[in-house]
Amino acid sequence: MNSILDELLQREKWEELVQQSIVLLQQKERPVEAWGYYARAQLEMGNFHAAVGGYEKVVLDSSSTDLQFGYAQSLIGVGQFQKAKEIFHSLLRQDHFHEDLYFGLAVIARAEGEPQEGDALLHQIEPLDAEQGLLLGHLYRDQQLHTEALLSYQQALSLNPNNQILQESVQEVLRLHNQSLNK
Repeated sequence: MNSILDELLQREKWEELVQQSIVLLQQKERPVEAWGYYARAQLEMGNFHAAVGGYEKVVLDSSSTDLQFGYAQSLIGVGQFQKAKEIFHSLLRQDHFHEDLYFGLAVIARAEGEPQEGDALLHQIEPLDAEQGLLLGHLYRDQQLHTEALLSYQQALSLNPNNQILQESVQEVLRLHNQSLNK
């Protein structure tokens, strides 16, 4: 069964992974593993409350950094920023996932209205991928730093030119910049 779950995970078949995890849970086989797969699939589908519930079944009994990281990501999705920050900082102290941890902390900083903190966290990552560049652009835009936001969005667009959110963000920051010039 494990190879089936791994294959579903690799192929990003999230709904099937949830179903197979539930089968394992009903059979009372390998519950820690089953809850982990279940939670990961729920996280990937954006079902953050279900993901948190799944991770909470196993994260306290597991030292798996993957489970802790997924749990923190799920907590962001349900707005439990402080708890997510604690987990991210704990993982940083353990020397894990630096790039993803800084990104997660930057997402939290933006959600908490701390764009300068988010900016500083993202500058720990070099080079930025498209998703990270998008977040950096948003952080600059939140600070009314339109030129910097535009440069971040354009850099991210060079990495992912078909990204609709990036294209819309460029247009939005140009509109905001033109409005500020007309005042």
